[in-house]
Amino acid sequence: MKLITMGSEVWWLVRPDDIRPVRGLSIHDVFKKIQETFTFAEFPTALPQKDTGFVFKEGILRRPEYNIVVKVLDVYNDGTHLGVDSSTDDADIVLQELRQIMIALGAKPVEQALLHYHVSTIVCEFENDIGGIISEYSDLSELISSQLDIVAKVGLSGLHFFADPTTLPPRIAKINPTHFGLEQRQDATFAEKRYFSIANMTTNNHIRVLSALDRQWDRRK
Repeated sequence: MKLITMGSEVWWLVRPDDIRPVRGLSIHDVFKKIQETFTFAEFPTALPQKDTGFVFKEGILRRPEYNIVVKVLDVYNDGTHLGVDSSTDDADIVLQELRQIMIALGAKPVEQALLHYHVSTIVCEFENDIGGIISEYSDLSELISSQLDIVAKVGLSGLHFFADPTTLPPRIAKINPTHFGLEQRQDATFAEKRYFSIANMTTNNHIRVLSALDRQWDRRK
């Protein structure tokens, strides 16, 4: 497997009562410190609509090791969502920086979030065609091709896995952050074997799964 691009998001959600200090938190101080730290190109200039958050876009966290580009930061009264153009490790670094800012301004430290999960996105190229996962794939694809109204050679364009939401705790089931998806990149041919994948796991685990899938299909040849 060849890695082409990556991106990631992290969601961190808590009860509002568990994060808000007894005497409240100044949104002016929060905004000032966030801007000092991340220098976002776009930032909120008014209060958000009901049930929405404050949205910051295109910032950067400058670090001695390397800089982290922050594509979006959403701040809600019950948590945070953010996205970066790199790994989930980087997303977690940004989240931790934001948590330290909030705590320094008076927010309560939270030992355990109600929900904390990642969204990893990867564009990659495989050595093998994903159709190899299906036994007798050639016969099946030829059957489908021959029965179409417009006869054309078809290929397997994607795979998706989810947990059954009824097996998850109610609070998590509403969101069901258990997705693993793999789809042919829209602007790529089947022969290029270039795919877009999304998964609710860390980037390292995502790469591990994709590499294992590519090897698995190679063994089925």
